Amino acid sequence: MTLKDGVSLIYITSPIPSHPSTELLDASINSMKSTTYPFYEKVIVYDFPTSSNINYNKYKKKVKKKYPTYTHLELKKHGHFIGTLKKALLYCKTKYFLLVQHDITLIGAFPVKQILDAVFNWNIIFTHHKPKGLTKPTHWFPIIQKPRRLKVKGKIIGPPSFLLKTFGWSERIFLSKTKFMLDKINEIQQKKLSSKFVESVFNKQFTKMFKKLENIKTYKDIPKKSKHQKEYNNYWDTWKCYAIKSKVCYHKHLFGRTAK
Repeated sequence: MTLKDGVSLIYITSPIPSHPSTELLDASINSMKSTTYPFYEKVIVYDFPTSSNINYNKYKKKVKKKYPTYTHLELKKHGHFIGTLKKALLYCKTKYFLLVQHDITLIGAFPVKQILDAVFNWNIIFTHHKPKGLTKPTHWFPIIQKPRRLKVKGKIIGPPSFLLKTFGWSERIFLSKTKFMLDKINEIQQKKLSSKFVESVFNKQFTKMFKKLENIKTYKDIPKKSKHQKEYNNYWDTWKCYAIKSKVCYHKHLFGRTAK
């Protein structure tokens, strides 16, 4: 693909109990207004329901009428998160995209321009859900590190100071490179690593790795200075993911699957 410079803003949506109400998607879209970056295009992608769903059909009609300037894409068969995201990326015309799930709101402004202006190598940059941020390792983020920054001829080379290097990431709101993510999804589908999510592939593979190398049962037992850090870094390098510190922005989950 020949992709244009710029970022596409993508929302993905699927059937939830609150339909035909558009309240949750409206809240998600409104929360992104704080991010004033000039997106090349705004897209809403609709997953296909697993069974006949009148309320979902009504919801789609309401959304299309409410947001006529958006591009609306519909799947013809159920794709879950992976299939819906792939549909968006096959359509996407830009080198980058910012994805937001339909029941997630952003608190703060996503620093798109600062990230794209910085000189460092990355593939995924995501928000966390805690206002205090990632202060200690968790099951989903077993290793968290402050990334290295160098000053070369008066210019800072490396990730912005508001990012953390994380061994794990979140699909709620994230910025990524179109070609990287499409290639990763194709790899996941070909190897049958997951039929639902992308983020879980990183977690499952890395969990197997550190448990085997360290001969431990939980991430809590990973040594602070592990002799296997080189192997971990090599694995991380295939994803290159960073978390945005919550003092800049974070996300709030509206729990669409259970909200009525």
